[in-house]
Amino acid sequence: MQSLITFTKTAALRTQVVRAAMISQPSVSFAKIADKEKGDEKNFFNKEDEKLLKGLLKKMNAQVKAVEQAPEECQKSADALKEIFKKHKLDEATHKTLFDNLVDWKNKFSQ
Repeated sequence: MQSLITFTKTAALRTQVVRAAMISQPSVSFAKIADKEKGDEKNFFNKEDEKLLKGLLKKMNAQVKAVEQAPEECQKSADALKEIFKKHKLDEATHKTLFDNLVDWKNKFSQ
């Protein structure tokens, strides 16, 4: 009888050990998957940040070019627009806002 009790306790203990091992193994696998997902997420956001920074750099370079644009070029645009206004019998003083907006638009897109 004593050996049957010992055998039952031993079997129960083995079952607990096996269950504990089975439970611990998936958690290790899940931890590896979670680490991989974190790494993938970090890579994704790093690439997105890089794209955004490149776009920002392009915008900043365009603004610098606009500021550094030669005054002679701006004057040429204004003179050409004055000729167009004369051709269509528009007074520059009367349509000052339109004239200025067109000169700004032309200089902005001629980069």
